[in-house]
Amino acid sequence: MGESLYDVLGVPDDASPAQVKAAFRKKAMSSHPDAGGDSEAFQRLKAAYDVLADDETRRHYDKTGETPDDQAATDAEEGRFRILLGDLLVTLISQAGAPEFTDILREVEEAIVLQIKAVDRQMVELSHLAARLAEVTRRLHGPEKEDLVSTLLQERLTEIEKKIKLTRGFKRRLTKLQEALGQYHYDFEDDNIL
Repeated sequence: MGESLYDVLGVPDDASPAQVKAAFRKKAMSSHPDAGGDSEAFQRLKAAYDVLADDETRRHYDKTGETPDDQAATDAEEGRFRILLGDLLVTLISQAGAPEFTDILREVEEAIVLQIKAVDRQMVELSHLAARLAEVTRRLHGPEKEDLVSTLLQERLTEIEKKIKLTRGFKRRLTKLQEALGQYHYDFEDDNIL
């Protein structure tokens, strides 16, 4: 996985607030764009400091590994999941047979099982790609200053790791929904009775 915020600042995870501040100031001197540093590296440094310098966000990060940006992404994913689920339900209901003769609940459960299988396949593909990128990045050695290729590969690896995290969250939501559906019952008339 990617660097922790503590790694970005170069401090141990039990660093005091004073140590966090001192490490930020020291690294900011050399990484600030005005001092000839890389602006992306400085942004990562600043983001790490912003989280670790605030007691509440640091506690949350230590407990969950989530930054405020991660939490916003999780909330956005939850919103997208609810829209997707609502659309799925409406689509299934619109395409199913007559509601009085079709077990809509079973059809929803079957659709969710198929979606979970698709998510599992996607997880395998993303994990495989992440492992390959990590191995290539580990083996690739470029110039110490401005190693563009390694930087680009590392950025892509970070993006894929975020996708993996989001996909895991999506699967957890689907699985939770699947479990919740077990508490429902749908009344329909079996047309095979006649």
